[in-house]
Amino acid sequence: MRSRSSLPCSLRSIRSWISTTRLALPSMSPSRRSRTWYCQRSWTRAPSAAGRSSWCSVLDDLHDFLIANPGEVVVVINQDYITPQDFVGAVQKAGLANLAYRGPTGQGQWPTLRQMIDRNQRVVFLAENHAGAGPWYRLAYKAITEEMPYAFAKPEQLADPSHVATTCRANRGPARAPMFLVNHWITTDPLPLPSNADNVNAYRPLMRRLRQCQRIRHHIPNLVAVNFYRRGDLLRAVNALNGIT
Repeated sequence: MRSRSSLPCSLRSIRSWISTTRLALPSMSPSRRSRTWYCQRSWTRAPSAAGRSSWCSVLDDLHDFLIANPGEVVVVINQDYITPQDFVGAVQKAGLANLAYRGPTGQGQWPTLRQMIDRNQRVVFLAENHAGAGPWYRLAYKAITEEMPYAFAKPEQLADPSHVATTCRANRGPARAPMFLVNHWITTDPLPLPSNADNVNAYRPLMRRLRQCQRIRHHIPNLVAVNFYRRGDLLRAVNALNGIT
């Protein structure tokens, strides 16, 4: 459940350790209105030539990654601006439906990672707003995931211990949901800054915030969302959460 250096180029800028957060938007070009684009949320709030790629090409890359890495599990949280029918159709076309997790999602009902790998149900598809059209496409924040705020303008908000109580407060999702998402990035428009990631993804501030949020929310972070996962010590912090030295 971690990002790897073998990720295809179109997936490397995904904000994630385990969660992948992007915008799925219909093309604004009249000549290509029937196409769907996959836009990086950290780049822009609307489709742009610089920040988008074909929805299907990204799903194809995800399929290829999972086939090439049979021991990996991926969680997709879709910030959905297309219908569930369009999303599910694109997933099916990319050959990912057979890899989708279809099991229970209640508290204490999730399988282990090893069980998901052995069953070859290695991608969890969640939607922020509208799910359905497939039994494996479910709402993220109705019952499965609880999170914290995600709009931070300055690195001090995440790196300074005095801000932890505010930045770890409840946002979307019910208390005691099975999964706890920690949002840990700085929002800058029009583009995210690698220098901010160097600051907040460093081991000491990142690990301190993860542990403090765990104490405040009484839930170990299952999902850690960042910008520029290669910068800083994200994987080291995730390993520490998992008790891996």
